[in-house]
Amino acid sequence: MVKRRPPADKNGLSDFCGSLARHWNFRSSFELFRLNRPPASPPQLLALSAWPSFEIYAEKMSFISGDGSYLLRVIENKMSGNLEGHLIHSLPQKYQQVFIELEGLTGEYLTDSHGLVNFGKIELDTSRVRVNLCSPVAIFKFKHLWSCPAVKIYPELISTGWEQTVLDLEYFSATPDQVLKVQIGNIPEGREIARVVLVTNQQETLIAVPQKRLCLFELPAGARDGQFNIYE
Repeated sequence: MVKRRPPADKNGLSDFCGSLARHWNFRSSFELFRLNRPPASPPQLLALSAWPSFEIYAEKMSFISGDGSYLLRVIENKMSGNLEGHLIHSLPQKYQQVFIELEGLTGEYLTDSHGLVNFGKIELDTSRVRVNLCSPVAIFKFKHLWSCPAVKIYPELISTGWEQTVLDLEYFSATPDQVLKVQIGNIPEGREIARVVLVTNQQETLIAVPQKRLCLFELPAGARDGQFNIYE
């Protein structure tokens, strides 16, 4: 079981209420199982610090997939009071930009390019908490996309059944806001897209919920290269 602490400030409270309204609706998600083992050594800090890593981080619990390919370590940052997750897999595309659900919370958590995610100030019932993952079913990479007003791109990394999926992109730069229109085509029969994630060359991540297989992104300044991930 997971308990989330409401933030004290008004802006944080608004975001908190918004997160509670979101619904976990991924069809291709799968469960991780609690791994009972002695706590592993905490991660070492990469930056110079007067604090030893074991005084800053403490492992709370770990989870593993049924086939043993995924490992999720949940770690407490003693300085910030936040819980952080470190998702591990042998393939980068399996731990990068993966949605993580902690059952009992309706908010969505997305790992970064290192498989890391900040869960914030939440309380975990270590005896009852359950974890689900949803990795992308297709990944589309692009370079210098904005040099053309319209383009069609095809997936480079695909799950079985999604080989024919295509993205039709239209780029609008006439207005002050640069907007990208994404239309998803050739989706397998009976399947739907739950989320589309855009990761720019600046490592900024944008998330959209498609409506009728269409979504819009307001692009950050300087975005040129990157990738789209789609999730079922």
